[in-house]
Amino acid sequence: MVSKSCPVLDASPDARIIDKGCSICFGLGEVKCPYTKFHVTPLEACSDPNFFMEKVNDNECRLKRDHEYYTQVQGQMGVTFHCLHKQGTVCREDSL
Repeated sequence: MVSKSCPVLDASPDARIIDKGCSICFGLGEVKCPYTKFHVTPLEACSDPNFFMEKVNDNECRLKRDHEYYTQVQGQMGVTFHCLHKQGTVCREDSL
């Protein structure tokens, strides 16, 4: 997707999300599959301080705001004017 207002900016999100249960039902999806974490869940991977996500609570993790992936996601939202953004991390093969 190329920005209409600034054509030197573009984005390549992994998916387009449609969630009719939300007030803003269109969004973007970004998936990361880190090879070094193929044997653990995303929550378990958060125990590694070098991992790009952090644990929020016992059931949820999120992108670290100081990681380059966070900047990537923000840029994708800016270029496409989408507010909702889902980020998924696939670590274990059985979580597909």
